[in-house]
Order: sequence, then C-alpha cells, then structure tokens
Amino acid sequence: MDQNKTRLQTLSLPLKVLITCFVGTLLLGYVAALLQVFDRTHFDMAHTLLYYRGAETGAGTGEDAGLMLPPSFKTLLSVTHVHSLSQPVMFGLLGFLFTLSMVTDAAKVIFILLPFIGSVVSNLSPWLIRFGTKGMVILLPLSQLAMTSGFFVMSFVVLYDLWFRKEEMF
Repeated sequence: MDQNKTRLQTLSLPLKVLITCFVGTLLLGYVAALLQVFDRTHFDMAHTLLYYRGAETGAGTGEDAGLMLPPSFKTLLSVTHVHSLSQPVMFGLLGFLFTLSMVTDAAKVIFILLPFIGSVVSNLSPWLIRFGTKGMVILLPLSQLAMTSGFFVMSFVVLYDLWFRKEEMF
C-alpha cells in the first residue's frame, strides 16, 4: 500500500466531524426514503404492482381499498428527474470518501458500482412496471438491494475508517 495516499483516519478533526455529519445526514435521509418505499409498497411485489399499475374498485385492503390510480406519466417523469440527478451526487460524494478508505481497490470498485447500477435500474423500473409487463416488478427490489447494500457498506466503512481503522481490510 502506498503510504503517501490520503486516508480517512489521517484527516484533521474538523474534516472528520464534517464527513461524519455529512454521512450521518445521508443515512437519515436514506432511512426516510426506505420508510417511504415501505409505505408505498410494503416491500411486497403485489403492493408494488398495485402502486405502479393501479387497480379497479375493490382492490386492496384497509387504506388500499377502492380505486387505486397508477402514477401518471408526469409524476413518473418528475420522480425520475429528481432521483436521476440527486442519486448520482449522493453516491458520487459518498463513493469519493469511500475511495479514501482502507478497503482493497477491488472491493471499492464493487461497492461503488452497486449503487450506481441500482440507481439506473431503480429509476427505469417504475416505467417498466407501469407501461411494460408485470414481470418487470422483480427489477425494483433487486435494484433497491444493490443501491442499499452499496450505500450502507460505503457509509459504515467510511465512518469506521474515519474513527477506528488501523489496517487494510478486504
């Protein structure tokens, strides 16, 4: 390992605090996003189909009972626009910090690619579910799994390296 590389654990205290606040608020935002996804889909493919494709009267139970209208083209476009711009910024900044961690380059490549690939598929999935075939619903949980696993691994490695790590891992 090149000893001249900048590493998270060698940063000044103010930079460590800044990075910790940044990653901490990203984590809070991501958990809020997961709660929103759960509220819409219950992490269930049938609920996901119901949300994105809609259903006629009598579908669903409880709060979901009655007519369920799918998101409109404009709504999907608006959500896709916001997520397609914000997710790369979030994953890019977090990925940059992750490159300063002590994990191997191979692990860095894998965990940096996961959320970016997941983001692209996740932003395409609602369109494919809404206007394509029902079978496309599998893409949404798979893309969410890729995004979430990459995001949380990078977040926790950055925080761990920042405050506790002494040697290389992976």
